[in-house]
Amino acid sequence: MSDFKQNLKSQTKNRWLRFLGCVVVMAAVVSVVLTSPVSAADECVGILPSDWCGENGVWRILELILNIMTMGIGILALVGIVISGIQWMTARDKEEQIVKAKSRIFNIVIGLIVWALIWLILNWLIPGFTIQA
Repeated sequence: MSDFKQNLKSQTKNRWLRFLGCVVVMAAVVSVVLTSPVSAADECVGILPSDWCGENGVWRILELILNIMTMGIGILALVGIVISGIQWMTARDKEEQIVKAKSRIFNIVIGLIVWALIWLILNWLIPGFTIQA
């Protein structure tokens, strides 16, 4: 039983380290993207629509990416919670499956909280970036 607890502690520690690593990487990417003085060219080049050209072209692309990511995360979270709920309901007396389902739901909720915090921080740093006035 002691080996099981030790293994569980090391797995939990590894999860937290991976989570913190992801947060650091996301913060670095956001800070690089937001602090780089980039502006789109005066003329449209490539496949971008003409109304995306000018000073706000880069910001519109970032806004589109953020909106797509928000929708994708919401859909994936919903699917994950439904799958975990089905796994939990069909587990019956199998404690291992119940623990897996609870763990997956907990991780999904943590991921949604982290995404909401990132979204709020972006709205605080760049007013009107994702919330249109």
